[in-house]
Amino acid sequence: MASGLLRGSLSGPQILTGGEFGPEASIVAVIVCMAAALYFIRRIVKLHLAEPPVWSKAPQSVAAVATPIA
Repeated sequence: MASGLLRGSLSGPQILTGGEFGPEASIVAVIVCMAAALYFIRRIVKLHLAEPPVWSKAPQSVAAVATPIA
């Protein structure tokens, strides 16, 4: 087995290093992703880019949907 020039290892509390799952499972990564998500959600709401979900729209009647063919 060939070894590289550098060998890295994480040490410290599992909450900061992510334990067996790696740094992407650390509390630092969770906080950074949560902050980014909140920023984008707030921006979407502020710019009025959010639309109501499909199921909240009132269903149209059959008469309103069907148009006569001329």
